[in-house]
Amino acid sequence: MKIALIYPPFFHKKFNENLPTVDDEFGLFPHIGFGWVSAAAKRTSHDVKLFDAVASKYDYATVLKEVQRYNPDVLGFAAHAIQTFRDMLLWAIKFKRDTGLPILVGGYEAKIYPLEIMEHGCFDFLCAGEALMFTGPFLNALHRGKGYDEVPDLYYRVNGRVKKTHDALFLPFQDHPHPDRSIFPNERYYSHVSSRSNFTVGMSQVGCPYSCSFCCIR
Repeated sequence: MKIALIYPPFFHKKFNENLPTVDDEFGLFPHIGFGWVSAAAKRTSHDVKLFDAVASKYDYATVLKEVQRYNPDVLGFAAHAIQTFRDMLLWAIKFKRDTGLPILVGGYEAKIYPLEIMEHGCFDFLCAGEALMFTGPFLNALHRGKGYDEVPDLYYRVNGRVKKTHDALFLPFQDHPHPDRSIFPNERYYSHVSSRSNFTVGMSQVGCPYSCSFCCIR
């Protein structure tokens, strides 16, 4: 199976605290969650390609042509922040219209608002858990066209209704493999902290040690 991970561009919002110029100068970062999706997919002998339109600055038409050339079996999007959700949703709707392929969505917001996100008909599947426990079983089930009930943390449609499967077992962070950084255009990333020179990000735990009521990563 081949999964195309698509990271659409997102744009300055009218009431964000930062000016567009500040946003541009702040940095360009890899969406590291895709690295764990890729690591999990490759561990189960599936193929992955990332189309990072944020880094490449490609428009929709260009990314669509590249995705069609790759000829994937499923498309993957990330609902990783409310500020970028509408930008991602517009691309997901267009890809559904132009390719007809099944679309999987995951990310922080997908864990917190799965039913609300699944109300958007462009999404066929939703991962409400960790990619490492989910991706391999999901791609195996998609390949067989059955067995979705065996996939942990999956939301999907059955006879027009959204169904959720069982929760995955907890995986301590120290048991996570390294994210697959080979899918990223690493030479494109930078940060104001690194004076705009090459830069990447890492994670030392999942989530956050605090419990703020307004945050989905607590």
